[in-house]
Amino acid sequence: MKYIFQIVIGLGLIASGVFHQLSMQIFEIRMYELLGFDWLIFPVLGRIWSGLEMYLGLSLILNVNPKKVHTYILMVISSFVLYDAIWDSFFNENHLYIEIWPFYKIFGEKFAYFKLILALIMVAYVIYDLKKGKATDFKWKWIKFVYLVGAFSYTFIYNAFLPRDLTYAESAHNSSIGILEINEHIKEGYELIPEKDKVVLMFVSLSCSHCLNATKKMAAIKRKNPELDVRLVLFADKNIALFREYANAPDIPHSVVNGKTFIEVTGGSVPQILYVENGEIKRQWDAKSGSFNYEALSFVQHLK
Repeated sequence: MKYIFQIVIGLGLIASGVFHQLSMQIFEIRMYELLGFDWLIFPVLGRIWSGLEMYLGLSLILNVNPKKVHTYILMVISSFVLYDAIWDSFFNENHLYIEIWPFYKIFGEKFAYFKLILALIMVAYVIYDLKKGKATDFKWKWIKFVYLVGAFSYTFIYNAFLPRDLTYAESAHNSSIGILEINEHIKEGYELIPEKDKVVLMFVSLSCSHCLNATKKMAAIKRKNPELDVRLVLFADKNIALFREYANAPDIPHSVVNGKTFIEVTGGSVPQILYVENGEIKRQWDAKSGSFNYEALSFVQHLK
């Protein structure tokens, strides 16, 4: 019976690691919302975590537990999964895992409760193994390092090349017009950009996947820091309600500017993120790095 539980948990961990790899940016947002660490940690932590999931899953299936090392690592992961499952089942209104777990499309919100059951099984297994489990290992000890290295190699290589997102990237296009000029071209009926204090402006296209991911990250930061002034700036507001729904950003206001002004600010590259302080553009990032990079996210995260 114990080995059956090991196989169930092992398969679940391998599937979890793979799904996290397929939607790493969403998983990073999830970890940020649950843990609240500095954004600079998550590109590495997310990949290590998913690698550990695959490694531990295979270890359980192969019945490898050298001196209970795996049990202690599994204890950390199962604690996070339990916390995650409780939060998802009872407190989460955003359901950020929809893009990670395809089972949501089959079972809807009930999948959160299935996840809670799996989390409780994992915790029960850890408690049992700590009390009664015996250390097991391969006869050829070097083999376990092969699939340990393989799991971490896969997770880092698949989501490749961290420097793309970790490298600090100021905008290749620095706006030649300021907030006063932008406000002159905001269409009637929309709020003007405040010219005092601190505000983060996101010039995004509603059809751009990088814009959607950047907005998801910014929305997660705003949920942690409701006082942060963030707004979307668009050249058209068609389908904005749908964009907000998928970005989990219902509380971020938006303004609309004419197309010429939008191009002048962005240089045709979106998303374009501007940090404005007292009406002056202090920092500007664009899509040159492939997404709104982690250093920029960390900077915005710590704005007060």
